[in-house]
Amino acid sequence: MLSLLLLPLFAVSGSALAPARAQAQEQAQSPAPVRPRPRPRPRADIESIVSGCAWQRADRAGTGRAVITTNGFEHPLSRLFIEWVAAPTASIDAPSVVASLDFPELNASGRKIRIVSLDPARSPCRLVIDATDTHYDVPPTEQLTIVLRAPGVGVITARRVLPPPKPRVVTP
Repeated sequence: MLSLLLLPLFAVSGSALAPARAQAQEQAQSPAPVRPRPRPRPRADIESIVSGCAWQRADRAGTGRAVITTNGFEHPLSRLFIEWVAAPTASIDAPSVVASLDFPELNASGRKIRIVSLDPARSPCRLVIDATDTHYDVPPTEQLTIVLRAPGVGVITARRVLPPPKPRVVTP
């Protein structure tokens, strides 16, 4: 009985397979479909990115950006990186980071960093940040000015300690 039920499945003539073979050959000759690439996952520790300082060399041009990463909960600790991003040179290219600058003396100090301003209109471009030590009841804040020059060159040119915030008086 079982053989009678399976017989129609295997009794397919060669002419019935011809359309399926033709379709398989067409698919093999046609180009593969273009599938979008998965996007890289953004880093979760990046708190802010500010771009805007234009730079140019003989062979490349692009913009500078400040990247702040922050970790920690009760005492957040930030790190500042400056990156010089080259603009694409062809339509199929992507922007690329050509230089990156780390500030070890600032990043190792265990402070919360906040971007105050980025002035791309000035030449050279200036970045102003606040660095607050969160390990104190009245956290001392230092304001730093960083001058961004050619890719890979950034100099801290000014430091000043900001006065502590005035205590707020709450009236009932």
